[in-house]
Amino acid sequence: IISNFYNSNICFYLEFDEEFIYFSENFYDLKSFNKNNIDNNVLSSSLNGSISAHSIFINNSYPLYHGYRLIKTSKSVKFELIDRSCKNNDPATCLLSVMDKISDHENIAVSFSGGLDSTAILYSVKKKFPDKNIIAFTWYNKGSSNNDLKYSQEICKELSIQLLRFDLDTGFLLNDFKKETCVFPPFPFTYLTSLGFVKYYVSKLDEYFQKKPFVILDGHGGDHLFFQSIPYDILDYKFLSKLKEYSSLYSINYYKIIKKIVFHTLIPSRKLQIDSFRKQNIYEALFESSVASIRLPNHIKFFFPYVTPEMISCSESFDISDTFNESFTRLHFRKSFQKMYNSDYFFRINKGHMTGAYQRELKNNYDFFYNLLRNGYLYKNKILDFELLTQKLKLASLGVGGFDVNLMNSIIFEMLYKELSEI
Repeated sequence: IISNFYNSNICFYLEFDEEFIYFSENFYDLKSFNKNNIDNNVLSSSLNGSISAHSIFINNSYPLYHGYRLIKTSKSVKFELIDRSCKNNDPATCLLSVMDKISDHENIAVSFSGGLDSTAILYSVKKKFPDKNIIAFTWYNKGSSNNDLKYSQEICKELSIQLLRFDLDTGFLLNDFKKETCVFPPFPFTYLTSLGFVKYYVSKLDEYFQKKPFVILDGHGGDHLFFQSIPYDILDYKFLSKLKEYSSLYSINYYKIIKKIVFHTLIPSRKLQIDSFRKQNIYEALFESSVASIRLPNHIKFFFPYVTPEMISCSESFDISDTFNESFTRLHFRKSFQKMYNSDYFFRINKGHMTGAYQRELKNNYDFFYNLLRNGYLYKNKILDFELLTQKLKLASLGVGGFDVNLMNSIIFEMLYKELSEI
């Protein structure tokens, strides 16, 4: 049994032979690593953002994310979550108690989008440590119509917290894929698009704190655990009482919802089970906070409050059907923080995005990304539809459409593969 405890925020990679266990924080440092030893089935699934098992695109290796333990016998290898218990089922109170984990840090920086999760963190850390040196930092995109910056400024002013602002129009997206500066994940996913920007803002924060120790609080995982989205395939007869609310929330007519519930009743094997949905959300939150990062000096730490065992347990105490109404998802989460802090900022419907900045990056470097896909592993091994993908690239570079996961993950993989080819 090998355990990787919660809050390590590190992924360990393992392989086995008849006598030894080999492990490393980098999968390319394992004994049998070979850039040509790629599991194309795992790779193909990951390009569409579909990762649902403890898998890696390099054969014969196992990733062990924080919060999990690996159990190996002579016949099998299996993974399970490390035990946890729910001591507090109120999200606001629980998050406040989780802040005890950073009590030894005098300097605290909150990654602050103005959205629900980062707003909850900012209020909590200010209430918990009113006398510590707390700042917030946010980013803005000159070509975006969202008003994140406006709300971020208002909230920080209300809490008397200094707000640092970083312009996304800096050319730091979709670059810096170097093993010396970045921790590579076991499959491509979209967070890697921003690693160059992460490196940039960490360096700016380090300047601000004059090279003294500090911790960065990141709200990743809150949307996974507290149900930012409730998929169509999870509906069953238990949701009948919420039919009107679900219909209004997702703009789906009653007939389609009832048809889906009847279908699941007749063919239950086609229904996404609620327990499976919860486990998948927890899995995604834990692996995403384990694998994508920059390499940090010892005096700088990242902390993800929502992927602590306490907050995961808290999220499991709610029935999913009670977490939304006709206007809001995550209703239980919003009400808890509104009650504690008497603020309506927790009922903002939307938060902004980086799409405009990514599209500019694709436009400014169109030939590079086109040639990367044209000459890459995915095209040569017939894993991607090159014509379709380059059409998406062209449209995105013109500012048409949103953030296409398949396009971004394909570019990310080719950039990773290019770097791995030099190992």
